[in-house]
Amino acid sequence: MAQTGGAPAPERIGGADFDGLGGEEKVPIIVTKAPTKRSTAKLVQHVSNFALTRAEMLRVTPAHRVLWGVGSAVRGGAYSQDAYIYSTPATHISQFWTHSWHGGPYCKIAVLHLVCSGLAALACGTLAVAVSLVPLDRMGASTLWSLLVGLLVSSLALLTWRPSVKVFFDKLCIAQHDAKLQVEGVVNVGACVKNSESMLLCWDSTFFGRLWCVVEVAAFLKTHHDPAALRIRPTTWGPTSIVLFLTFWAWTGMSQITGSVIIGDIEWEPFSLALVFSAANAVNHMLSMSFIAHFWRSHLRDLDMACTQLSDFSFKRDVSCHCCAIGHIHPVTGRPMACDHETIRECLCIWFGSVEEFDVIMRDRMAGVFQKSFCRHPLPYHWIVGATTPTLWVAMCNVFQSMAVGTFPFLLLFANLAYWLAVFPVLLHLELKLAHLLRRRRRFFWQEIVVNIALAFAGSIGFAIYLIIEAAGIVMLGDPMKGAAATSLLWAVVAVYVWCT
Repeated sequence: MAQTGGAPAPERIGGADFDGLGGEEKVPIIVTKAPTKRSTAKLVQHVSNFALTRAEMLRVTPAHRVLWGVGSAVRGGAYSQDAYIYSTPATHISQFWTHSWHGGPYCKIAVLHLVCSGLAALACGTLAVAVSLVPLDRMGASTLWSLLVGLLVSSLALLTWRPSVKVFFDKLCIAQHDAKLQVEGVVNVGACVKNSESMLLCWDSTFFGRLWCVVEVAAFLKTHHDPAALRIRPTTWGPTSIVLFLTFWAWTGMSQITGSVIIGDIEWEPFSLALVFSAANAVNHMLSMSFIAHFWRSHLRDLDMACTQLSDFSFKRDVSCHCCAIGHIHPVTGRPMACDHETIRECLCIWFGSVEEFDVIMRDRMAGVFQKSFCRHPLPYHWIVGATTPTLWVAMCNVFQSMAVGTFPFLLLFANLAYWLAVFPVLLHLELKLAHLLRRRRRFFWQEIVVNIALAFAGSIGFAIYLIIEAAGIVMLGDPMKGAAATSLLWAVVAVYVWCT
């Protein structure tokens, strides 16, 4: 239950830095008087007590309102004057969304769509593939159409799904059309954080350098002690996962075309078959993974920078704010502005004892979270499984084709599920690990291109090695299904070792 604490509404004060709390464009606040020590002390007391000025200031909005129009609230600059009407008063907040307005909006939109609607989109796409198999088979159409149906339905679901979770998002939950309401909304942010069940931190390289982003994290660390309640999602995960999904979708289509057009009904020797599929995969892999490698290496360098910054974090040195950048002179009225940096520094002293103690907590807790979450596994297992879902779709097509002739191939089903849940996650994990080793930015652009192509080529070689091992299993066991199943079992053991140790 939100606690109002009987706190009066704050006075209209001059230090209004809304960076990260309502839009990337600063909304001019008309200041009626210069800040005084009394008004600043009153603000510090209010923010540090995590008290609401009014119960109505604890507001939420459905997540789909933030994502509506492909994230128009995130990318639209100064949002509609009526955006505030899409938020409503609440007694608690399911999830507080914190982010930096100085980061790229489209990466942020992509990761928010995946976090909120990714699972639903994959489920809808998989269901669409299953439903489409029978009518397409009766029409004599290729299973490629089922893969296309899955892509279209999952894409549509990702963009139009309406997640109903109630979240705090600054652009909608802090008034943009009324200066007084905007100030009141900003000073209630600490209370909103306190009354949130969890926090979704959309991280990019600018996050820990922005004052209000750090304030929100500080308030959460002070009021919440469950590490699982803080969910950090790098914004680069969004576009990376989407491109990976499209890459594997293209690969499944390529494998189906290779099997029907090139292979056909000809009896191929296992090792020759492995080389044919390796070559077909290399074409698709080299085209897409070179781009992914470039993007991912940049992401890893940003993570290194964040880990370095957090391991030696200093609030005084590392955190900047808008009011300091403009010399504490209001751009509209020309009057002096209170320094938000000094105001928040006093709040940190009340919360943690001193700014130096807060620095220690950031170094210990946040740096540890980054090291644990992002250095061991470049991309979480369930994100990789989601990105490789098209391999499940092609498995469904293969099993359906076998069932259509009156057999149920258990070994084929096992092998195809292993491709999805074990083989591709391991290969992709190793490729991303290799990208981590080669993440350093090269001096010349052509060197960057060579490194990215080399990483894509290494991934193609890894898949070729997997196919050759499978061919060896087929030759040794004398049966394609038994050989594929035995190889898949081996990779399942490797996957358990990679992800659980």
